[in-house]
Parts: sequence; structure tokens; C-alpha cells
Amino acid sequence: MRTNGFHSANRMSDPLSTTVIIPDDRLAQLEEETIASLQDMTGEDGDVRRSILAILAAQDLRHDPACVEENYPDFRYNIAHSPRGIALQVENAPGVNFREGGLLLLRRKQIGAAIRSLILQHQLHLNGDPQSRTQFVHRLLQEEGILEPVEVLVDDQRHAIENVLVWGSHKPQPEDYDYSVEIGEECGHQFLRIVNGCGPGTMRGSSKGNGTGFRDNDLPGIGSYGYSCTEIIAAAEPPNKYLQRLVLLPTTETRIEAFLRTSHGVAVLPGGAGTLEEFFMLLSTKLHERNRGMPLPTILTAPRASQEFVTALDTFIRETAGPEAQKHYETVIHDPIAVSRKLREGAAAVRTHREQTGQPPLWNRELYIPPECQEPFETTHESVEALRLTADQPVWQLMDVCRRVCKSIVRGTIISDYVAQVRERGRYRLRGDRNVLVALDNLLKTLARQGRLGGMGNEQPCYTINQ
Repeated sequence: MRTNGFHSANRMSDPLSTTVIIPDDRLAQLEEETIASLQDMTGEDGDVRRSILAILAAQDLRHDPACVEENYPDFRYNIAHSPRGIALQVENAPGVNFREGGLLLLRRKQIGAAIRSLILQHQLHLNGDPQSRTQFVHRLLQEEGILEPVEVLVDDQRHAIENVLVWGSHKPQPEDYDYSVEIGEECGHQFLRIVNGCGPGTMRGSSKGNGTGFRDNDLPGIGSYGYSCTEIIAAAEPPNKYLQRLVLLPTTETRIEAFLRTSHGVAVLPGGAGTLEEFFMLLSTKLHERNRGMPLPTILTAPRASQEFVTALDTFIRETAGPEAQKHYETVIHDPIAVSRKLREGAAAVRTHREQTGQPPLWNRELYIPPECQEPFETTHESVEALRLTADQPVWQLMDVCRRVCKSIVRGTIISDYVAQVRERGRYRLRGDRNVLVALDNLLKTLARQGRLGGMGNEQPCYTINQ
């Protein structure tokens, strides 16, 4: 049966009364002071609670991302000491991932990874200067083993496992989901590990296919990595079951920086405003003069049924950033083998470049990410209206402004606090040059027509154009 990566869209499990979870043996190393700090982070509406609930409810989501909180309003948890570090006593929890032996090991590991990330975030504190932000991201990934090089021996030949990003929708069309599975599988055949946003849809599909591709090479122990952030994991993207490792980052900006610095190539599949947000930050970074000549192969790709997404995005870039910007990516329609081969060839060029410049193989230290791209954008009606969608600025800055717009559209569509903000005060107003506004509006209307901008039970756009 064809699927878009969601399971039993209308099924919610009966809540469990009370149970105890031992998240992860790695948490046995926590010191008393660290456990105390974790207890300080708890709360009825905190990041710890939201993340744990999202993981427990994974595969129990309906299309409305608000349904978890609505269906489990009485979910509670307490953190207690145990001989193995910490134990979580949960009440009224989703039961979908529990079996006779307790919570599935996969979900226990994911809860453990989320807690470790949140503890480290609390300890490190995200400072404002660019270097500190980058060091913060590096430390989070390092702690989860993401930056450890992996080599495998197949038929007496050594192959380095390279990381490639796959971006796309958490609610794809069935054809897009099937295509993401094929992309992931072919990447596994090419010894390419998928890194994605950890959630359902395209992320689930590419992770699932990637595991199959590695198993075809007799490498069952290699799987995909997922990067999420506390805002998104609870709203739309709980982790899928095919991930090998999970990392939580504090903001979408730090999440995208983690994507860019650990990748050897990027495949952009059909998606919504969140996919555009990621792509615009990638393109903004690639267009900056300090990154000139730095290899990072990027491919816009789609199944034939969804090639309008690629055409619309490519047209937008041509009309706003110009032909030079189009040279920073290529397009491939309905050919997962060609995509994987191009990514493999590009990854080899990236590895050679990093060796020649004395960089670690899995961390792009040389990449310059402008401070404007790193700075978390706070979405309000006033901050969105103050954005300048104008052509009288460097193209990398214009792409970053487009990123901020798309981030706000994501929030106004699927993040409950911002959806309420839009309902109360009206749509976000976009201002700028007519040609840029029209081009962006046409792109977003194309996505809306394809059903890629919906959320919270409302298909109406959360923005309006002020020319």
C-alpha cells in the first residue's frame, strides 16, 4: 500500500496510566549535579516535556500537528534517580510505542538522545557571537558521535561513508514519498549516509531506503542521522523509526548550520515552506563571496509527477537571484540513480578539498555562514513587515530575507503559538519590490496548489503581499 510516511493517520492510542522508562544506558554516567539541572528544566510546557511526548507519540500523529497536545493534555512526567542514571515516571502517556516488555528500545534511545542534547544545551548556553554558535553546534554533534569518520570494507575495497542531506516534506504526496525511499536506497548503494530532519514523510522515506541500500551492501549497522530542534519536533516532525542517531538543536538556524557543516552534498526534494527555508539558507551561504569555489553539490530533484516544484523553485531563483545563482545547483527529474551518482562524485570532490585544506572529513570548518543567517529570527507581525524583499542588496542577503519569510510561514502554519498570533492579528504582511514579491507569491501559490503549505487544519496562507 502506498503511503506518504504517516501511519494510521486517524489512530490515537489509549493513554497509559503510569509507567517507568529507563531512557538510555548512556545516561547512567550523569552526575548528581547534572540530574538536578535536568530537573530544573522540567515544566508543564517545557522543551523536555514536549520532546518526550513527541517521541512517545511518534507514529500516532494525525495530519493536524496539534493533536498530540490535544489528545494527551494530562501527560505528566517526573525525573527520578536510578542505578542506571535517571528514570522517567510518566503518566497518561501515548501507548503506541509500548509493548509487553515496556517502551520500544528504539524510542528509549531517542528519548535518551533528546535528553542528552537538552542537557548539553542547558550547560553550554547559546551565546550571540558567530564563533560561539558554531562551537556550540560542533559540541552537540560531537557528543552524539556524529563527527566520527566511518570506513567500511566491501569486496576488499575500503569505502569512506559520506554524509548527504535529503530535504523535503513531512507530509509529501505518495509519489514523493516513494521517490524519497528510492533516493535513500540508491545513496546507500553508493556508501552515502542520509542526514535529514528526522521526522515523517520524505525524512522517513529516505531513512528507510538508506537502511535498505546499506543492507544490500551487507552493512546492516549503518543508518541515517536526524537533526531536529525543540520547536519542530513537537509541532510536526517526531523522529521516525529508521534513524540511527538523533540530535536536538535549539533553533532552526543552528539546525541548518549543523546540516551544512556535516554534509558532502544536498538533495532537495519537493517540500513546503520549511524546505524553502533550508534551501534559501544553503543558497545564501553558497552565494557569499567568502565561500566562492568551495564545493558542495546541490541537486533539486523530484519524481515526474512533482516536477512542477523544481520548475517553480528554479524559476523563482532565476527571477530574483539571477542566472549566476542557478549555477550553484542542478536539477534532476525522476532519476534516483543519477542523483546518487552525482552526489557520490560530488562527495569525493568535497573530501579531496577538505583533505587539501586540512579540514576534518565530517565537519566543514572552512564554511563561512554569515552572522545574519546564524541569528535566530524572532517572528512577530512587526519583524516580518520590517523585512526588505528588495533587489537593491547582495543576492545572498536577499536569499536570507526569503529564508526568514519562509521560517515565519512555517511558524504561522504549524506552530500553535504563532497560528494563534495570526488568527488574532491577521496575516503577516510582506513588503518589498513588486517583482520580488510577485515571484515569491507565485512560488508559494504553486506550493499551496500542490497541498504543501497546509497545517493546523487551515489551508489559507498566513501571509499577504503589500506592494
